[in-house]
Amino acid sequence: MGVSYSDLSERCKSLAGAYQWASPYPHAVLRDVFDINLLKQVATEFPDPKTMEKEYVRVEEYGKHTENRWEQFGPATKFLFSELKSGPFLGCVSDLTGINDLIADPLFMGGGQHQIADGGLLKIHADFNKHTQYGLDRRINLLLYLNEDWQSEWGGQLELWDEDMSGCVEKIDPMMGTVVVFSTTSTSYHGHPDPLRLPPGVTRKSLALYYYTNGRPSSEGASTHGTLFQLRPGHHDSSAPTLGARVRIMADRWTPPAIRETLGKARLSYRQRHASAH
Repeated sequence: MGVSYSDLSERCKSLAGAYQWASPYPHAVLRDVFDINLLKQVATEFPDPKTMEKEYVRVEEYGKHTENRWEQFGPATKFLFSELKSGPFLGCVSDLTGINDLIADPLFMGGGQHQIADGGLLKIHADFNKHTQYGLDRRINLLLYLNEDWQSEWGGQLELWDEDMSGCVEKIDPMMGTVVVFSTTSTSYHGHPDPLRLPPGVTRKSLALYYYTNGRPSSEGASTHGTLFQLRPGHHDSSAPTLGARVRIMADRWTPPAIRETLGKARLSYRQRHASAH
């Protein structure tokens, strides 16, 4: 279940030029990095969203549940995160990005397990750029998706936007085993800004880990900032979750699982009838 780091290193070196010249900012999409059976096991270790450490309910990020406590991770998840934090893997990330002396965040601040429920979204944004406890500079995002048989009509594609927020340059399906690596700057705008439309029992699952350095190039700016949310042109607040989505998420906290499943099937049946009518 381990990674052949010599092969991965060569692969990353071969992609280094494309990474630097990628649009709208340096990034790469990798597949088949990890054993599929390991990834499936990691996916099964995701808990019920309501039991995760944090839930986001603000307009900018809604229906998002996160867990970054090491003791709450299952054995396969711990194994995979250990790989992602290991020296050999960091060396491969350096081979790809050209950024040396990377440090994996041991606290998973803002990272860990991410799980987005039906109706959830994450507006387009650039991430915070300083570790609040260590003062290190955030340089690289790594996102690993864990969703089998993801359907495009559910939404949830990771969108990469250009620096002036004039348009989305690339959309990436959150399919099982897809790894997205990108450089973290004040203008590396990304997100999945439209509410998810998921069938019963499905959530959007991913692992997130961020890499830091002690200092960053002056060309990237030195001012410290938090998350910088952006408005899409012509959308204003229309990317906020609908009232129905907000009611569903709030009701899920108090509704027994059997009733939630019945209601979810009814919603799905309604969507299918509505789609066939058009």
